[in-house]
This record gives sequence, structure tokens and C-alpha cells, in this order.
Amino acid sequence: MDNQFDNKGGEQNTGIGDHAIGKQVNNYGIPPEVFAEYAGKLAVTDSALASFFKIMEEQQVPHSDLDSKLREIAATHKELLLRLETVQSADPQVVRLKDEARQAIEAGDYAKAEELLNQAEARDVQAIEQLEDAARKRRISAADTNADNARLQEVQLRYAKAAAYWQKAAALLPEDEKKDRSLYLHNAGYDFKRVARYSEAMPSCRRLATRRAKARR
Repeated sequence: MDNQFDNKGGEQNTGIGDHAIGKQVNNYGIPPEVFAEYAGKLAVTDSALASFFKIMEEQQVPHSDLDSKLREIAATHKELLLRLETVQSADPQVVRLKDEARQAIEAGDYAKAEELLNQAEARDVQAIEQLEDAARKRRISAADTNADNARLQEVQLRYAKAAAYWQKAAALLPEDEKKDRSLYLHNAGYDFKRVARYSEAMPSCRRLATRRAKARR
């Protein structure tokens, strides 16, 4: 009689017949010696290989695709382990979490690995938000400085230069600072108009100065 393997999960004594092998671990109905052979060929831990079989059972992979799918899963599994060997992060907590995730993956505990990677991602996102907030404050500060410089130029009647500073201030502001941006652009436009009026007035001023100079002679 041929060996029979019931695929119901866990450790079972399912071998019957003249060539029964007795107690075996149920992994997709694979005998222990075949399981061990796959673990060696794929160069993965027994616990990881057990997870491979569990995944295939959950995804209802046909037995005919067993070998190819095992190799596919193992290749991705090992590629991920290799990636996690060289973590590039300035945050030691992220490095630690990813190292723990690598260990979990090596053991085939993918649920734990996902949780650890999510924690690492959360730390990175938090750091990004903090950096963005700091950058926002810096942009507002830089815009204020340019606005001060614009007023400094206005004091000296350097309207063209003042307008340029107003424009620079507007460009530096964050997108949601619409009120101040509108004000800065308005001031830039006003100073440009003053430049035009000043330029138009200059010839008349020169003529007036010339007439006064002649009158004194």
C-alpha cells in the first residue's frame, strides 16, 4: 500500500501501509526527508521553509507548481534578507527595528517582520514631519528677512531693489501663507510703479534744476 499524507496541519502520524514512514510534520503533505532536502537546496531555515509551505497552502498553490513557487518565494526571501543586511539610516532605532525585522524574516515570522518594518517607517515619517516643520519655519523667517531688506531699500528710495526683495520674500513663503504672499507681491508691484514714476519725473527734475542754476548766475 502506498503512503498517505493528510494535509490538516501540525505534526501527525499519518503514514500507513507497508512502506509507512510513521510520524511526520505536515508541510503541504511533504515527508520530512523531502522537507529537509528542500531546506538544504533553498538554503533557508526550517522555520522559514515551513512558512513557505503555509503561504502556498493559504494561497492555494497547486501541487504541480510546488517546486517553482518554493524557489520563487525563497529567492525573494533571500533577496530581502540581503537588503536588510545593509540598512542606510541615521536613526539607530530604525537600524535596530530593521535588524529585528531581518531576524524575523530569517525565521519565517513575516507578520512580526511587517510589524517591525511598520514601526521603522513610522519613525522615519515622524522625522520627515519634524524636518518639514523646521523647514517651514525657516522659510517664513527667510521671507521676513527679505521683507526687512525691501523696506531698507525703500528708505533709500531704491524701489527697483526693494521690489526684487519683495518678490524674493513672496517666493520663499510656504504655499499656505497666501495672505503674506499677496502682500509681498502687492508691495513689489507698488515699488515697480514707483520706479516708473521716479524715472518719468527725473527729466523734469533735471530741467528744473538747470533753470534754477541759470537763474542764480
